[in-house]
Amino acid sequence: MPSSCPAPAAVETRLRLSSRPGRLWPVATVGDAEWRLEVGRTRAAHRRRALPLTVNVGVPAGPRVTATLPWPPPRELDAGLRFDVVDAVLDQWLDQWLDQSPDRGQDDGPACAWTTRPGVPNLHDEDQLWHAAARHAFEAREVGLVTFRTVTHTGWLDVVTGESTTWRRLRLSAS
Repeated sequence: MPSSCPAPAAVETRLRLSSRPGRLWPVATVGDAEWRLEVGRTRAAHRRRALPLTVNVGVPAGPRVTATLPWPPPRELDAGLRFDVVDAVLDQWLDQWLDQSPDRGQDDGPACAWTTRPGVPNLHDEDQLWHAAARHAFEAREVGLVTFRTVTHTGWLDVVTGESTTWRRLRLSAS
């Protein structure tokens, strides 16, 4: 792995066909370097490994909107409440996206969704429950979900594909 990671501005935007005919989605091309920075951010923010659960929508290693919940999740946190949390975070993200680019439509905002939680980046029931909530919230607003991942102290997991990366000693450049 390279010793330095690209700045968040290095995240490219490209177009791909959406599920709706005649529409194009700007999709943030997010690479391993941005997810590596996310793991580094998580480690820096929570040194004692007492991570809360956070739900994030935005661009890894870049702008995002976050909701913080307790870990372990309370019993009252069912599918409906998960949907409401993701929908509220997505709504704030879209407001920010539209404020930055007023000529864009609501469904033109590229966004990744991810959670941070304690533990290791192995598939957890909570990961699947949050992925389902994110998928439904993004579909309800007709926004393309670029990817859904889980970030922990030791690495990240792509909940859809099962791909993951871990580090024992994550070293980030000072730049």
